[in-house]
Amino acid sequence: ANPVIHPQTGDNLGYQIVYRGDLQLTAAHEQVYSGTITKAVSEIERGDILLPRVEHDTTIVLKRSETPLEGCIIAAHPEKLTFGQRDIFYVDLGSDNGLAVGNMLTIVRPRQASELALQDRNIVLPDTLLGRALVVKTDAATSAAVILKSAEPVYRGDLVYTEME
Repeated sequence: ANPVIHPQTGDNLGYQIVYRGDLQLTAAHEQVYSGTITKAVSEIERGDILLPRVEHDTTIVLKRSETPLEGCIIAAHPEKLTFGQRDIFYVDLGSDNGLAVGNMLTIVRPRQASELALQDRNIVLPDTLLGRALVVKTDAATSAAVILKSAEPVYRGDLVYTEME
């Protein structure tokens, strides 16, 4: 499990668990169980954590967000530096904030004004639009979303906001 540190606040948000495969228990012994690995999507090592399998609903209905929310991408696949179409990422918004499965998110990055532009006036530039994502799972304080479309690479620390229309 990898610790998840918020890219803006530095707070420890918990741990990210990476799916490595499936194991079917085959026998119970006095102090341990035996099992057979039935599916592996990456290297499985002694000491990896076992969790019960959770079936997820495969149908997601698009749902307009009831609340304008702004958040931050806090994690994605730990072995990737950038993310794009079909990648899943995690945000610091959850059901407690009003985010729901089926909500659409816009992914943006604040644009920085050049030194020359800042000399004349305190200029505010529009954000760079990076792409759009669909919320596929929510917990109380965090959610997972899949990138549907991206114009540029997406990074941990990029911002998201709910689409209201």
